[in-house]
Amino acid sequence: MTMALCMFGANGCGIGKAPDSAGASAVRARVEWRLASNAPRAGYAEAAYQGRPVYLAPQQLLAVDGAATVTRVDGDDGRPALDLRFAGHDDRLTRATEQNIGKPIALLADGQVLTVATVMSPLPGDSLRVSGLQDVQEQQRVFALLTHAPTTDGTR
Repeated sequence: MTMALCMFGANGCGIGKAPDSAGASAVRARVEWRLASNAPRAGYAEAAYQGRPVYLAPQQLLAVDGAATVTRVDGDDGRPALDLRFAGHDDRLTRATEQNIGKPIALLADGQVLTVATVMSPLPGDSLRVSGLQDVQEQQRVFALLTHAPTTDGTR
């Protein structure tokens, strides 16, 4: 599974376009961003990502509790994606990304790594797209992690 965050400069993302609020669900998970590494680093904690270890910085770059929504969408490539909006956090998102260009950052929900991507440019605005999801089931799984909704198989 390879996911991408449009905020990190994936091609064809429409960064400036805010997700439509119609059909949006409240994010109930604690969402955070941390610097990440594929190799062990002093002070970094090991976490699981795609069946392999990833190492996360002890300090979060940004954390959001509440004031966030998520919408299931089709990405520009026709594959399932998720649009996230963090109302009122646009300055914080921009600062966190502009200060870490060229560095990998992990997006977590309640401490679980959802994706790791390299910051290609600062994020302007309060929205991002999680793209590169394998299928609708993967979209539903990540959506459930963010909203605390049960998945179709009854798990979260």
